[in-house]
Amino acid sequence: MMHKGFFTIKQYRAGKLLKTVRSKNGITNEGAALVLDGIFNGGAIPANFYIGLIDTTGFTSFSISDTMSSHSGWTEFTDYSGNRKAYNTDPTANRSIKNSSSPAFFSFNSLAIIEAIFITTDETKGGSAGTLLATSLLGNDGDGGSLNLVVGDEITVEYEILY
Repeated sequence: MMHKGFFTIKQYRAGKLLKTVRSKNGITNEGAALVLDGIFNGGAIPANFYIGLIDTTGFTSFSISDTMSSHSGWTEFTDYSGNRKAYNTDPTANRSIKNSSSPAFFSFNSLAIIEAIFITTDETKGGSAGTLLATSLLGNDGDGGSLNLVVGDEITVEYEILY
C-alpha cells in the first residue's frame, strides 16, 4: 500500500486569489501506525481530523518521530480565528479522498509567515493532544513556498490522500 498526500493552499486578499501552493506531505511514525493498525489490526480510527498551521519563526525541520506533544523543530501558528480546522472529506473517488467541496478555511488576525502545515486528530489550537498524522513544508512540490499574510487575509486548504 503506497500512501501519498498533497496539500493545496490558496491565499486570498480582499477576495482575490494571490497565491496557490501545492506541497507533498510526510507521514509521521505515529501517523503511519494509526493508519496501518486501524486498517490491518482492528485498531481505532478517529472519526475526525484537523488541519493546523506552522509558523516560520523558529522553524528548523520536521522529523518522522514528531508528535503533537513533541516537535522540537517547529511551532504551531495560532493567531487565526477559531480552532484547528476540520478536514471534512468528499466521497472516495479514483483511489483518493479529499476535501475539495469543503476546504479548511483560515482568517488571519495578524501579520504572519506560514511555513508549513499539518493534520492531526485533535482540534485544540496550540494543544499537544492527539495523533500527528502528517506534516508538509509549503512549496516542497516545486511551486510557491511560505505564505506572507496580513491582517484580513484568508487561506483555504485542501488535502488529498492517494493510494
